[in-house]
Amino acid sequence: MLVGAWRRSGLILGGKRAVDHCDVIWLQTPEWFIDVRLRLDPTSTPPPDGLGARFAREMAFAGIGIWDAPVMTWEHRFDTRPVLPLDANPLVAEDGVMVERGTIPDGGQDVPFAEEWLRLTGDDVTWRADPTADGVRVEVGRWAAEISEIQPGGPSRAVRYDHLDGEWVAVGSVPD
Repeated sequence: MLVGAWRRSGLILGGKRAVDHCDVIWLQTPEWFIDVRLRLDPTSTPPPDGLGARFAREMAFAGIGIWDAPVMTWEHRFDTRPVLPLDANPLVAEDGVMVERGTIPDGGQDVPFAEEWLRLTGDDVTWRADPTADGVRVEVGRWAAEISEIQPGGPSRAVRYDHLDGEWVAVGSVPD
C-alpha cells in the first residue's frame, strides 16, 4: 500500500499550517526507504529557531520501513544528522492524502505535527533498492536517491535524482 514515491504537500505544526521551506521526497519500497529534504529556494531565509526551523533544514535519512497498521516505523540506518532519531507515527489516508501525525518536543512540551503526503506514483510502480554496507540507492518510478556514510557510523551524504530524457539527473544533495 505504501510502495511508491511521495511528496510532502502540507505541514501543520501546533495546529497551524506552516510554510514549507523544503521539497520533501519519500521513496518507499517493500523494505527500504529514503527521505530527502532539499530547500525549495536556497536563497530564502527559513526560521532561525523553533519547530519551523527543524522542518526547514535540509536533511536525508534512509533505512528499513516497517508497516504495522496504522503505524509506520522508519528504522534509520543512514542519516545526514549525527543522531538517529526514533521515527514511528500513525499514517492515515484522508481524502486521497496520506497524513502522518505525531508530536515533537519543543520548549519542554510535546507539540503535535502533521505531514501531508501526496502519492506521485501508481500502485504498479517499478522500484529498486540497492543496499550496501555503507549506504543504499532507492529508485521508485522516475525518482531516485542515494545515501552513503561520509565516515563509518555516520553522518551520511545524500543525492536526489529525477529521471529526465532517459537519464538520471542530480537535482540536489545534502550536505550541499
